[in-house]
Amino acid sequence: GRCASWHLRWFTPSCEVDLCGHATLAAAHALWESGRAPDCPIQFETKAAGVLVVSRADGGDEGSGAMRMELGAPDLIEAAQSDHVCSRTEDLEADIAELLRALGPEGACAQVFVGPAEARDLLLVLDKPSWSRVADLPNMGAIAATTRRLGLRGLIVSVEGDGCVGTERETACRLYAELHKKKALPKSIDFTSRFFAPAFGIDEDPVTGSAHAILTRYWTRERGVPEGTTLTAVQASARGGLLQVRSRAEADARVDVEGHATTVFW
Repeated sequence: GRCASWHLRWFTPSCEVDLCGHATLAAAHALWESGRAPDCPIQFETKAAGVLVVSRADGGDEGSGAMRMELGAPDLIEAAQSDHVCSRTEDLEADIAELLRALGPEGACAQVFVGPAEARDLLLVLDKPSWSRVADLPNMGAIAATTRRLGLRGLIVSVEGDGCVGTERETACRLYAELHKKKALPKSIDFTSRFFAPAFGIDEDPVTGSAHAILTRYWTRERGVPEGTTLTAVQASARGGLLQVRSRAEADARVDVEGHATTVFW
């Protein structure tokens, strides 16, 4: 059962946002570690994202730091079918081309989807050659201008499988490099992503739990695995993140996102 309830809001350096999964996990970890909440699932009441529930991912083992967050599973809406996006542009193809130029792989072919209202991000799914050409530091000014004009929170780019091996992200992503050095990488990585939201004061987010709702729905479908299958994901930011995600088979259409939290200081 759920035995703790808190209100939760999220702020970037420049504004308030409707959903931030990474900070939700951190909030639950801080409440448990400080003793302000009992060691049982925490229910967060939010302004725009509804009720979010965070629990121990391993049945209550405090030592591992593993945590699970429940997110709504969004419908996969192609950008060209999104009234929200299409009402803000006269040439969506030109806008996508501008974002690809800002990322680096100009002219790349991508599948394009839009996230739900509480995390309205543009998802660009790239092939591996295009992914390998995404710059370490993309043109944030161009990404900010285009996402702002389209009424979006941020930009997700993703590729199937391990998007770090054999690319500059193999060393640029510190978590991946550390796990590789220790021979502790997962046996299989199902998909890799990066997330940019410069219009909201975040050039590149280290780990974006909320973005993994749409990512989980997409890659569960694309890889042809049954609902309820756990996928392993890497977010290849400079710091890096490793997540376990699954799209539930239940009628309530939820996505579980699992990760680890570490207390840095009080």
